[in-house]
Amino acid sequence: MPRKVDPRRGEDGYEKDPVPITPGDAEVEALATMLGIDPPSSKVEELRSAVIDIGNAYRRWKRRGAGAFDRAQARRALEELLAADRIDNAAVTALNERALHCLLDSLLMASPSPAGPGDCVTVALFEDRIDEAPLRDAVRDAVARLKATKGPDRDGDLAWAVTELCRLYEEMTGRPATHSSKGEHMAYEQEPRSEAGRFVRECFRSIDDGVGAAKISRAMRHFIKGRG
Repeated sequence: MPRKVDPRRGEDGYEKDPVPITPGDAEVEALATMLGIDPPSSKVEELRSAVIDIGNAYRRWKRRGAGAFDRAQARRALEELLAADRIDNAAVTALNERALHCLLDSLLMASPSPAGPGDCVTVALFEDRIDEAPLRDAVRDAVARLKATKGPDRDGDLAWAVTELCRLYEEMTGRPATHSSKGEHMAYEQEPRSEAGRFVRECFRSIDDGVGAAKISRAMRHFIKGRG
């Protein structure tokens, strides 16, 4: 029997405020030492400020907004919308944030535009100016795309934070961030082994200690590949 899915109607994913990160002096000094910065130095406070800014931005985005809902919750909300006798502004605004984003994506991709020439789809949707037939078509399309998507959701917040920490490493050291997972005797490990990798891993102990080393390594490889 399939599990019951709560569509979390009307939730926008921002109900709870994230807890700010507060790295202690010892943690910041350890990070500075990894970068070759000897305390006391004005660079230590620059490093503290940068890590806090990156960490707090990551926490503001991680699993919040549309990311607070999984695909099953978005799909269930849209299927309930399809089953309604009428789809209007009130019904649309009762969707959870991810379902709403999926619906907007479908409306924006529709051709011809359901909002009419020169009109803004988002504004037309919330002003109840989109006819119900194309609106239902967009809901069906959004459901179909959710059904067709497999595997875990992409962790864009983690990729962003790792990229920013790699750039911080490069700015502070003047050296390019590299990645390696080769340990002793050339055996591959999950833990990042390069200087930049160990720095990023240590930063995440303050930012989000629940992120595993393998995910950090994967995000670092993506950053380095994208840099060319």
